[in-house]
Amino acid sequence: MAKKRTKADKALRQANQVEKRTEARPEQTPKKPQPGEDFSQAAARIVREATENH
Repeated sequence: MAKKRTKADKALRQANQVEKRTEARPEQTPKKPQPGEDFSQAAARIVREATENH
């Protein structure tokens, strides 16, 4: 017959599941911003191109 789980058993099982999930998931490293244009640089470039063409 199946054994009924106690609160302690349930807590231990949940702790083990959390531990498994953290082991399976690689550590997240903060993303470095890609070098390139930011919003203001892109806006300035667009304005420059628009004024040069007209």
